[in-house]
Amino acid sequence: MALPHISIVLPTYNDAVYLPGAIESVLEQSE
Repeated sequence: MALPHISIVLPTYNDAVYLPGAIESVLEQSE
């Protein structure tokens, strides 16, 4: 069975310093 394709939307505005942590959080939730 193939894994489904998903999209993640992380809206940010002038908060680039939080983006790496937000991406890491999403990746940890998918494992």
